[in-house]
Amino acid sequence: MMIGLPYPWDEYARRQAKLARTIRVGDQSWGLEAGLNRIVSAPSGCPPTRDEIDRAVASASRRERYQAGLRLANLAQNAVTAHPEGALLALTELRTARTRLPQDGWALLSEVAAGRNYEQLAAELGARAGALRARVLRLRRALIARRPVRSRARMRDRRGAARRR
Repeated sequence: MMIGLPYPWDEYARRQAKLARTIRVGDQSWGLEAGLNRIVSAPSGCPPTRDEIDRAVASASRRERYQAGLRLANLAQNAVTAHPEGALLALTELRTARTRLPQDGWALLSEVAAGRNYEQLAAELGARAGALRARVLRLRRALIARRPVRSRARMRDRRGAARRR
């Protein structure tokens, strides 16, 4: 005779059994992992409610489906680099883009492209997250328009020179 699991572990076991019966498990397994994290991170003596676990599972599953869709949408673009000509073209494009941006702009775009959070970057750079978002948007638009972007220091130097005249 098996003794029943205490709450909230019975909820986790129920979801684990449901996952075992499912064929497509990608997003659901991430959801189950999020549910487990929610249970484990709860303060002692204050387990999460069933609704909180459901929200965590649904949110993680939805996020994984969205990210899987993005990966699928970008698969065709990334397939270009599988051929040596495509890789050379991509490298050339990156080098050209880098020459059109100031060093600090390239570094900011690289951090954002790597998945860094705007709030974390803002804290490190001593700026506001909204200002960084606007700056990244201007940098991206400049790259799309294929025009060079001047650094802020050069722009200030030119304004100061114009005022002195």
